Amino acid sequence: MSFSIRASSVRKQAATAAAAATLFGVLMEVLQGVAGTGRDFDPVDMVANLIGSVLGGFIFLALHHFVDKYFTTLKSQQ
Repeated sequence: MSFSIRASSVRKQAATAAAAATLFGVLMEVLQGVAGTGRDFDPVDMVANLIGSVLGGFIFLALHHFVDKYFTTLKSQQ
């Protein structure tokens, strides 16, 4: 398996996870407004959820890159 295919797969997984987290956040905000639990729909919370999802995806990619590089270096030293 080449590095570019693997990297693309990891990026796709991170993007899918961020999209799913964003969709979940939007769904929760809509349900809060509809469910009648005393909580209000707040579009600012949806934006905060989106920002958190995207940042989480970027942090995952950065950590994955460094961890992968670290273990590759360890394997080559053995």
